[in-house]
Amino acid sequence: MFLRVRLAIGYLINLVQTTLVLRAVLSWFYGVPFVAELYRMLCTLTDPIVEPFRKLLTRFPSARTLPIDLSVLFTLIALELLRILIV
Repeated sequence: MFLRVRLAIGYLINLVQTTLVLRAVLSWFYGVPFVAELYRMLCTLTDPIVEPFRKLLTRFPSARTLPIDLSVLFTLIALELLRILIV
């Protein structure tokens, strides 16, 4: 039973990571109308996970001045660490 729960959590983490990577890639093609709709949908799904890292990064002045959003990267790292600890 416990093994199945760990496996399900591992699959869920993998799904969220895939969604985050897709979000990051689609952000490069935001000008295309279909991509913009898909990107907004992915942002709606993943923002509750990404926002805490975005708020944390705004505390560091050097992270605020970067032209890219590192919160998705830090979210991916945190999810991978969580997967290592749980699964």
